[in-house]
Parts: sequence; structure tokens; C-alpha cells
Amino acid sequence: MRVSQRSLYYVLPLVIVIILFIFWRVLYTQSVLFSSNAAKPFPTINLPIISDSEKRFTNPDLMGKISMVNFWASWCVACQQEHKVLLWIKQNYPIAIYGINFQDDPDSARAMLMNLGNPFDIAVKDELGSTALTLGIDVLPQTYLVDARGRIRYHHVGSMSRPFFEDVILPLMQKIEKE
Repeated sequence: MRVSQRSLYYVLPLVIVIILFIFWRVLYTQSVLFSSNAAKPFPTINLPIISDSEKRFTNPDLMGKISMVNFWASWCVACQQEHKVLLWIKQNYPIAIYGINFQDDPDSARAMLMNLGNPFDIAVKDELGSTALTLGIDVLPQTYLVDARGRIRYHHVGSMSRPFFEDVILPLMQKIEKE
């Protein structure tokens, strides 16, 4: 089968447009920024704490300080890679980090935190995925930056790196603190 040059004039631009669309879509979904005017309250949560199922993590725990809420699982390879970055953030910056363990075996989650270290001020379990479902989470990890009034100010999809935290999250935290 021989492809004519004339066919290439039609097919090649179409292929380029499709590749550019896919590239744009991947970049766009890596991070979704919500402006302060469009900040929405973090959905209602009432989840058991991994270390003590009798205690609960609720929305008032998010109030009064800027915090990061990270959705993770022990079975998630990207979450395990990001875990080192979260530990580094916790050691170097004064921000509350809350971990919501998504549809995971509680023993596996506890084992991961014991073996790799625990970057979370509070780690909770969302065994049924109800909180994640409310937020539309379908891949892990995902991180939300929540302001002192409990509003989502930034949503990051994918594993976070040190440069990304310092170049994007940290300046945003500083901006929110000044408001």
C-alpha cells in the first residue's frame, strides 16, 4: 500500500493536532488551580484515624491553619515515591499534612507508615472511598491545599516533587497567608 503525498497533507496535521491535544490534556490535569474567588469548602468528612479507629477526623480539624490533604494508598507506586517528598516537606516546612488512605488494607497502610516514616499529622482511612468519590478522585496520589477556613485553594493530581512544592505550593501558601 502506497501513501500519496496528498494524503499526508491531510493526515499529518490531524495527527499533530491529536498529539498536541493529548500533550495539553496531560499537562492540564497535572495541576488544577482554583482561584481564591472560586475556592470551595472541603467536602464533609468524618473518617476514622488509622492509629485509633475510635477517633475521627472531621472538617473542624482543617480549620485555623493552611494544610495539605493528601490521598494515598500503600499499593500505589507513585504514592510510595511521593512519600519521600512529603517527609521532606514535613521536616522543612511548618504545614499540617493530613493523609487520607484510599481503599487500602489498614494493616498495609500502617505498615507503610511504620517502614517509610509518617509525614502526616493525622492519617485516616477512607476504606469505601466515599470522600475520594465526593471529590472525583480516580487516580492517586492527589493533594489538596486547604486554607485556614477549610476551603480548597489548590488541587494537584499526581506525585509531587520538591521543586514543584517550592515553586508552586510554597508561593501559593505565602499568598494565602497574606490574605
